[in-house]
Amino acid sequence: MVVPKEAWKGAGSRPVVAFNPGTLGLGSQCAFSKQLAGVFQDEYEGENIAALLKAGYAVAATDGPGYLDGQTHPYVSGADAGHALLDIVRSAPALPGSGLDARTKVGLWGYSEGGAASLWAAQLAASYAPELNVVGDASGGVPGDLKVVAKGLNGGAFAGFLVDAVVGLAASHPAMPFEELLNDQGRDTVKKAKSLCLVGTVTALALQKLENNTTGGLGLEQIYALKGSDGRTWGQVIDEQKLGAGVGRKGAGARYEIGFPVLQYRGLAEEVIPTATQDATRKSYCASGISTRWKLYPGEHLTTDQLAVSDTVGWLGDRFAGRPELGNCLLP
Repeated sequence: MVVPKEAWKGAGSRPVVAFNPGTLGLGSQCAFSKQLAGVFQDEYEGENIAALLKAGYAVAATDGPGYLDGQTHPYVSGADAGHALLDIVRSAPALPGSGLDARTKVGLWGYSEGGAASLWAAQLAASYAPELNVVGDASGGVPGDLKVVAKGLNGGAFAGFLVDAVVGLAASHPAMPFEELLNDQGRDTVKKAKSLCLVGTVTALALQKLENNTTGGLGLEQIYALKGSDGRTWGQVIDEQKLGAGVGRKGAGARYEIGFPVLQYRGLAEEVIPTATQDATRKSYCASGISTRWKLYPGEHLTTDQLAVSDTVGWLGDRFAGRPELGNCLLP
């Protein structure tokens, strides 16, 4: 939790932004709080927080669950991520010296893994944290459909993210088969993944294929068909993480009702997360009647996060000021 030293000069009480960083890796040493403390000095996420503080907003940033000793971060597990982000911001007013009002305006923001987390927080806010006065969510680089993402990552340059996803979802779904599916290479791959941060994940686990890490050379479709002790298949578990499914505006009777505007964005040169799933998430939101603004930036996955900082902070500022947002869903 970080609060600017300068007094809040805007109307009402100082707003707070619940911020979820992008992928950091599964190692316990990779937690965002340790980076903010200077262990790693993540310059990119630091720019986002610095811009929010400069605008006068308080920032409640989450590590996400599972970074304690003996635990595994449940990477890309939607409900876990959304709950963690809502929990960090709902606890912010209770921190000594925060000066925050319990009903102050709240913004949500994240990119990549963080974008999925903030969008899940948006979907869960009405049911999980109805006391929060959430006025907007900004989510970029969103891996909306993990089946589409997995197909694009398997065996490729960014296969480490798929490894993290498999490990993370296994941790959050203990009823599903996992350890028994691994061969010797698979056990070694998982051990590496649990010890690495972002750069190590990308470099050490590049080109990994699920088929080479499982007994019998199981591929994605074969794994999706496997059932857990609760009767669900892996495919059903993955589908439950899909963003934009079951959403609707406030009062629509949807499973996930969202009563505030949403900003979604991606890079034109995106090379990590298939653009098809990012575009599909935006279209699902628009089709559900949720006020959605869509922005494209001339960057690849990493640089798009920085390119969007100024626009995103400004967009959140408009939500805090109560300015209307009708979205631009009519754009192709």
